Amino acid sequence: MSQVHYDHVTCRYAGSTSPAVEDLSLEVGDGELMVFVGPSGCGKTTSLRLLAGLEPVSAGTIRIGDRDVTEVPPKQRDIAMVFQNYALYPHLSVLDNIAFPLRIAGMGRSERRARAAETAKLLGLEAMADRKPGHLSGGERQRVAMGRALVREPAVFLMDEPLSNLDAQLRVSTRAQISELQARLGITTVYVTHDQVEAMTMGDRVAVLRDGRLQQVDAPRVLYDRPVNAFVAGFIGSPAMNLLPATLEAGTLRIGSVTVPVGDGATHHGPVLAGIRPESIALAGDGEGLAGNVTLVEELGSEAYVHVMTELDSDPVTVIARVRDDETAPARGEQVRLHPTAGAVHLFGVDDGRRIED
Repeated sequence: MSQVHYDHVTCRYAGSTSPAVEDLSLEVGDGELMVFVGPSGCGKTTSLRLLAGLEPVSAGTIRIGDRDVTEVPPKQRDIAMVFQNYALYPHLSVLDNIAFPLRIAGMGRSERRARAAETAKLLGLEAMADRKPGHLSGGERQRVAMGRALVREPAVFLMDEPLSNLDAQLRVSTRAQISELQARLGITTVYVTHDQVEAMTMGDRVAVLRDGRLQQVDAPRVLYDRPVNAFVAGFIGSPAMNLLPATLEAGTLRIGSVTVPVGDGATHHGPVLAGIRPESIALAGDGEGLAGNVTLVEELGSEAYVHVMTELDSDPVTVIARVRDDETAPARGEQVRLHPTAGAVHLFGVDDGRRIED
């Protein structure tokens, strides 16, 4: 069994005023693909390096299966890691790069080449087994780096921003290949990315971090539908959720001149943050909704995202609405009105940003 357990783990660097990772408690299931995501400096890469043994744990424990590895050297943890820069040996062929960890482990030449050839075939690299890294594309180099990690048959597979050096189209195809391969092999995997779209499309579960602290860990759909706070709400989703100042009274939410029923179950009264996804904001008719001017239209073919500048509490606010391909998107500079969809509004506290349950 290859579960990973972070038990109240803290990492504090010397001279730092705040921990890089603070009180992280998290379990990664056997065979699960867990993605750590968050903005730069949130602690996601440090959390991965703590698991790898590349950074010291200041407090707490880390276990792989039933074994406490908190003080165990990296090479004895039965993990394999893929970095964003691939770190391939330029003078070695694809097959020899993949076989290198087995060579270091003392495995015989014929056995390690057979294992490396099997791994290369698994990754679709058999046709380029004799090529050097300099003659490979970025995506092919990434697969070689994965092969070098997989050939060891580790208990846990760690990936630190592995697609960051690829172009947009190649990132999409490679992330699909990684997800399919991980599911087929069933290797417990911890994957770090700053790209929330990548996180949502790949992870069995996603852990969102901010300032060294875990905000929420859940299935991608749950993160999207029920974010626990305003930070997760604004970070998960592309474009981000609109977070607008509003007032809640007696089951009715007022956003500027617009009122939206939110049900009688909401016990909170007074100022709130109203979270509304772009797809939950519709273009309204004359005299209805929030009035504003279109400042930007992002045409994506099947849909368009319309950025509208409006005023709430005398402050300028940009609201993003999605327009489907069967609707006509307004032009830049055009005046429009927007109205939230009833039943699709998330409520958060103004002071602490926590979700207000209805």
